[in-house]
Amino acid sequence: IPIVGDKTYGDFSMNRKIIKTTQVERLCLHASAISFRIKQRKILFESNLPSEFETLLSLP
Repeated sequence: IPIVGDKTYGDFSMNRKIIKTTQVERLCLHASAISFRIKQRKILFESNLPSEFETLLSLP
């Protein structure tokens, strides 16, 4: 399944419809959290979902 907004391998017709409907013109890929273990210590980074993704998730 291609990632929404992927301009290389994506569904170009679907991407055009999404841009027209939402004005979101970015790759819709997001990591809510990523962690690393360095010398027995876990380092965690967390990020909220971008607001434009909320718009995309509300589409029918």
